[in-house]
Amino acid sequence: MKILAYRVHQHGDITLPELLESLSNRSIADRIFEGKATGMRLEDYRREGDNYFADFAIKRFGHGPGRLSDDQRIAEIELAPGESFGEDTGVLFHEPTNSLIVQYNHVGPRLTRIQHYLHAAHLQADGRRRRPRGAGGQAYGFGFGAVLKPGAIQKIRDMGLVREFEFEIAVPGVNRADLAAGRSLSGVLDAPLPDGIERLKISMVANSSRDSHMDRGVVMGYINDLLAARHIVQSANVKGREFDLAKTEDLSLLDEQLDIDLEVRVGAGGRSAQADRWRALTTALDGWIENGDIV
Repeated sequence: MKILAYRVHQHGDITLPELLESLSNRSIADRIFEGKATGMRLEDYRREGDNYFADFAIKRFGHGPGRLSDDQRIAEIELAPGESFGEDTGVLFHEPTNSLIVQYNHVGPRLTRIQHYLHAAHLQADGRRRRPRGAGGQAYGFGFGAVLKPGAIQKIRDMGLVREFEFEIAVPGVNRADLAAGRSLSGVLDAPLPDGIERLKISMVANSSRDSHMDRGVVMGYINDLLAARHIVQSANVKGREFDLAKTEDLSLLDEQLDIDLEVRVGAGGRSAQADRWRALTTALDGWIENGDIV
């Protein structure tokens, strides 16, 4: 199971544990909200000291899995009326370090959608279905910034000559609150864009002379904004070298995010038990804290 590390940025007047506690007090049928995360719900929630565990679940639509063996053709798995296949993603919020440790589930709820869900839940808790247009003051939901491996930022700082910088973001996932503290990325997104854009790709290249380079401070401004809004970033790459005659290095920010792969037992039904998944999240967190990767 792949596990990723993030920092939590609280946008409004409610903490993540408070919102999860409030949701857990609702009936399971009353945990679904309209918006970009329609169909998702908080499946389970539990506190253990400074650790807050949660599972988020969503129905799986379209062509589903079947039952298969070495000597038998794939067979349909029958579901009762009103049932559907479901996918769940586990997370662990560690209050002292303000860290969110996330199970990666390719076909289940991903962090972008979980963020939209929490935003909608916060609005509902405030008695609103959606934020009024042009509303100022109160902000809602949470942002999640990637935690990088030790030394990742130093690698960029060591690039005395930055030659290229390229990134791609998912425009529909942008939450303005994530960009409020950073002018670089929000400046790009404030430009008029045609309707229907799914992704935006920006490429910056220094001129062709060998000793030319980009302003590293400008590049770092974009990088800081991208890290604060990691959930919308599809790719981000920096190319540069330490000095004029040095070898050019190509650094992918997504490859530099703090992550780990841990073995988690898969049961007879093809699923990993919640206890095993949450235990893996705890193991990852404890290891990162012990190594000084998360403080």
